[in-house]
Amino acid sequence: MLVGRLIVAEMNIKNKTKYAVLDGATRMKAMVELGMTHAPCVILKGLTLKQRAEKFLQANSWSKTLRPVQSYHAQLASGNAGALRMQAVFNKLGITVQEGTSGVNTLAAIATAANIYNDGGEDLLERTLRVIQEAWPDAKRKFSGSVIGGVGYFLLRDDGVTDDDKLTARLASLEMSDLMRQASDLHAGVGHGGGSHIYVARGVAIFVYGAKAKTSWPKA
Repeated sequence: MLVGRLIVAEMNIKNKTKYAVLDGATRMKAMVELGMTHAPCVILKGLTLKQRAEKFLQANSWSKTLRPVQSYHAQLASGNAGALRMQAVFNKLGITVQEGTSGVNTLAAIATAANIYNDGGEDLLERTLRVIQEAWPDAKRKFSGSVIGGVGYFLLRDDGVTDDDKLTARLASLEMSDLMRQASDLHAGVGHGGGSHIYVARGVAIFVYGAKAKTSWPKA
């Protein structure tokens, strides 16, 4: 069976030689499941962690199997400035970026968080996460993409009209499920999904400004 070559980086860990797969991890997983034990490899030696991360990103830049959290951690290791600034915000708030998680202070929706960062920088990202964190401190799924996107979009479009403390207090008086239910009702089959940040943000606006926000927010 032809599997193609794997690209691996040789590492020395506690005086033992190990190999990190930079390209071909999905193929290797399939091989293991099929009971195969050998494959042609290109072995890269003497790479630093940063260089390994850069090679990994280069090899997987067009990969459909590379998940956002994997890409984010690779960007961190390679010294990407944007990823480092985002990580500084996560560190400040005690949030861990972790794949497939629903923990109280863990976040998997890194692509949405990156969109918020791209729209408003560290300030908007920190404000968004802090409002969510303080409004629902014990909710395990509070850092979902829908909630991050909705609250972030509201803060961006509200442009400082609503004080962050007031917004936090208003959201804290609700269950997170109330917000998502409102977003789903607004959606009502008109496009996107009920969890789209557009409808979540408008749901936030309704809880802040009242029913008039259904048609008046955001202002053109």
